[in-house]
Amino acid sequence: MKYTVNVWEDSVKATHTFLNEQEIEHIKEYGPMTSKNVEHLMVVDNDEAVGFMEIENHKLEMLFIASNQRGKGLGKALLQYGMKNYDVCELTVNEQNP
Repeated sequence: MKYTVNVWEDSVKATHTFLNEQEIEHIKEYGPMTSKNVEHLMVVDNDEAVGFMEIENHKLEMLFIASNQRGKGLGKALLQYGMKNYDVCELTVNEQNP
């Protein structure tokens, strides 16, 4: 769970410029990063978490990649894996995302 929060926070700070520091801290403190009822998949490189996604009922609920790993195809690989192995057929994207 700690690794997921670290990846989430790093990714959000790098990409969610529409959130300020206080909003990020509030989400981190009160918004659960994972639920018991979702599939949680993590990408690990050299024993370090660099990305994760959460899937529930064929919907991609979260996908976050560490800022230093962006542009390497990890997000695409996770999404394709989810589509192939978990029948992901739905996702929602914040319109403010870059």
